Amino acid sequence: MTFIMETDRTPLCDGGITFQTLRLVEVSDRRIEFRPTTKMKVFCWVFMATGFGCLGLGAFVAPHSLLHMAVAIIAGLLFAGFGLVVLKVVGRPRILDKRVGWYWKGSDPRNSADVGRRCDAVQLERIHAVQILAKLVEFTGGESPMNTIETNYEINLVIDDGSRVNVHAGGGDGRAFASDADSVGKFLEVPVLDGRYSRMG
Repeated sequence: MTFIMETDRTPLCDGGITFQTLRLVEVSDRRIEFRPTTKMKVFCWVFMATGFGCLGLGAFVAPHSLLHMAVAIIAGLLFAGFGLVVLKVVGRPRILDKRVGWYWKGSDPRNSADVGRRCDAVQLERIHAVQILAKLVEFTGGESPMNTIETNYEINLVIDDGSRVNVHAGGGDGRAFASDADSVGKFLEVPVLDGRYSRMG
């Protein structure tokens, strides 16, 4: 277990967001999941609704101006596409299931061989610790006085070879992240490495 004390504390995720994107849900005593928060869903739905509105506007102005129609359709596809991609990628559930014996992202696998082929899937027996980190992220509003600095957090799984897999990253209440990390640690019966204050900036 020496490698646990030497686990890299550099954040795995680039960028940041001002709110918590996932929440931990205990499905049963053998399965827990990180699911999209209401704020995350609303964030994506706003972009998709804006996109569909632009597409509707494009259809409305089509008889009057081909240029305006093209602009509205392109804008609509960009907004709707962005919202859909974020919901599908960032909002994918993260699942730890003792019956299957794996951690994975997305829908339930057909079998253990299927989950083993997925990106970032890890056998639970290989997870030796849960890591929580914090970093400062600057959000630019266009002008210097509008810039804000927020704290973002990460929950990572520490694998037996010393590598790490990110489970959840985002902003919001640090206590909620700490509570989720503790819950994952208890579920897996492994220690929680709290590195929130060891490396910030």
